[in-house]
Amino acid sequence: MPTVAEQGFPGFAITEWLAMLAPAGTPAPILEKVAAAIAAALRDPGVQQRLPGLGMLPAAEGPAALGRFLAEQRVAMAALIQAENIRLERTGVG
Repeated sequence: MPTVAEQGFPGFAITEWLAMLAPAGTPAPILEKVAAAIAAALRDPGVQQRLPGLGMLPAAEGPAALGRFLAEQRVAMAALIQAENIRLERTGVG
């Protein structure tokens, strides 16, 4: 099977990701406590063994790193949407 680049899309770099989010205004100590618990869970040997088998590369970098990542994703997706002239189509469903 040809790669995405071989199919005419060089530089293609969109990946799936998962994150745990909290409501805006959640106190920083709570965010840090949850981030520490997630990091601890991801250090568990069973978790470390299982996730790569599911194609997942876990990272627990904390709330600030996630905020930076989300900001970068917004910029990248906005550029993609504009470059490809992507428009929302309403289907009347819902």
